[in-house]
Amino acid sequence: MKYIFYALILSIVIISCNKNPEQITPSTSTMTPTITATFTITATVTLTRTPFETSTPVVYRFETGNNGWTFKTPDIYPQSAGFIDWYINTETVYIYSGLGSLGINCLLQAEPMARRGDLSIDLSSSPAGMFGKTIMARVLVTPELASLVSNPYQIMSFIVPDQSSSVIFGTPISMTTTGWNEFVFSVDYDGPVKMVGIRIKSKDGASALKYEGPVFIDEINW
Repeated sequence: MKYIFYALILSIVIISCNKNPEQITPSTSTMTPTITATFTITATVTLTRTPFETSTPVVYRFETGNNGWTFKTPDIYPQSAGFIDWYINTETVYIYSGLGSLGINCLLQAEPMARRGDLSIDLSSSPAGMFGKTIMARVLVTPELASLVSNPYQIMSFIVPDQSSSVIFGTPISMTTTGWNEFVFSVDYDGPVKMVGIRIKSKDGASALKYEGPVFIDEINW
């Protein structure tokens, strides 16, 4: 009986040891991703360029000489023939201000080189900065020149940039008003200038009307 009891106990122990262990389900961890954003800032820098404007105000009064002004034409143009010669005028009636003016004898006509006349000053030894400036010339227009209204002669400024052969002209203005006229031309060029000039030219050069007589110029300035 005793042995039967021990056998029963041993059977219970063996059965207990052979039971499947309880299944353990691992806990599931929920991961929340972290997003790192990188921002790039691009700055736009606007550079402001200082215009080339070094020319100090000048006035050419033509009281004792031509002040360096000649009949030289920009290099890309044939020499003009509409201006014959010049002289310093001292007659008060032909002076705008001061003691003298520049008198120019003209023979303007439909001939190829005589349709215009150029008066200029060479600044190549010390190029001028004229950005935003105005060129002003006082010109005495005779009644005979002013009367050519069907095909008027016009006056315009011109500049020649330094290190260049190009020519930049001002807006032409008709010379149809008798007496002293103040002609004003704006300069819209940002750079050194080696020549400044005044041109008188027929509006329709091929049909230019003949003008033989003087014009008087006084106080060119910018």
